[in-house]
Amino acid sequence: MDPTRPLPRNPIAAVLALGLIAVMLFFPDPATVVAEASPEQDAGQETTEAPAPQVVVPDDVTQLAPDPPVTVVPAPTPEPVPATSTATGTTGGSVSGTSSAPRSTALASESPAGPGPTVTVFMAPGAADSGDGLSPGTAVGSFARAQQVAKSAGGAGANIDVRIAAGTYRLTPSTWSLASPGHRIRFLPQDYVEGQALPVAQVPVFDGSGLGGTYWLDILAPGAETTYDVRSLTVTGYSNGLRISGGYSYKGGPAERASGEGRPLPRPTVTGMTFERIGSAHSAKTGYAAIHVQNTDGARVVANTLHRIENSGAQAGLVHGIYAVLSTGLDVRGNTISKVSGDAVRTRNASSGSVTGNTIEASGVHAAVSDWFCDQACAAKNVQSFECPSGPVDVANNVGTRYAGGQLKAYEVTVSPSGASSGC
Repeated sequence: MDPTRPLPRNPIAAVLALGLIAVMLFFPDPATVVAEASPEQDAGQETTEAPAPQVVVPDDVTQLAPDPPVTVVPAPTPEPVPATSTATGTTGGSVSGTSSAPRSTALASESPAGPGPTVTVFMAPGAADSGDGLSPGTAVGSFARAQQVAKSAGGAGANIDVRIAAGTYRLTPSTWSLASPGHRIRFLPQDYVEGQALPVAQVPVFDGSGLGGTYWLDILAPGAETTYDVRSLTVTGYSNGLRISGGYSYKGGPAERASGEGRPLPRPTVTGMTFERIGSAHSAKTGYAAIHVQNTDGARVVANTLHRIENSGAQAGLVHGIYAVLSTGLDVRGNTISKVSGDAVRTRNASSGSVTGNTIEASGVHAAVSDWFCDQACAAKNVQSFECPSGPVDVANNVGTRYAGGQLKAYEVTVSPSGASSGC
């Protein structure tokens, strides 16, 4: 109907005409409704937008999954010993506590100095070893030269500080044999002050990538009765990290071991250190440990960071974050350990003490903390001297997943569970 035409004179017709006009003015044309409808609506389908797919962000442990994958196998029997030299240790294998425990990030306090003066030797990256090392301006560039300087300056009867300037050091693996019975030998940053946080830029870095060899620093001091203290340095790219050893050798049993090479090193300390990319996955030779204490008493391994401690292939299970052999009175506490292809902490041959408050993630073949020893039956089978089980070991850590995935045990004895035939 055309709304411009005159209304009919019939009253009823006029009313109907007015109604029709109102409908046309207030309601759209049906064709318009069809044109605006979506095809889904026209077909009677649901048009509500489906929720966006949920993105699951992997947690930190997942991110630490090995890349590339490393074949993980249990450690063989017998496990190889990084050789050097025995002393007596406690026996037994009890373990207490496997629940989560708070982690302490505070560094271990400084080891007490012995009586008398302190000889200070300075190191700087790239420095010539022709310097006398007795001032920052005449710093030396290697541990070998620092050892010579300390000895010449009377360090064998005094406390020794090796003060290491910030920067990156490209040093081949080093051995330190200088001892000072009854005194303390420390390796620490040049600007280190106890109780004060050290800026990252002042932390010395030792990068052994491509340099081969074994331990970054191998402190071998049988019977030295010297307290060694290593703190607040970064070590990367070596086959092995730090070893502090009072000597160790197989003697076959308690009586024979008691006549070994001397008393254990007293109270060595490793604290505030960072070890990363250690082992044959990152270097040329098989790794055994980032931190290795051997024939010690009262060793403190506290508030260190260990990451990517990995061997490749069939040797994967042989490298550990912290490896304690014939060491009593252990205090392994507050360390952050991640991505270790062997067990995060391994005790061996009559070690004892506590392993508590550590955070362990994406690490381990057998357990977060494991003990390995070869009893009499194992020794007869493998034609070697037998060892004693460790214990007591107090274990209470924050434990995540295994290196290859799956839940990690808190503790396990990996070779001779009963120890009944150990002969200890």
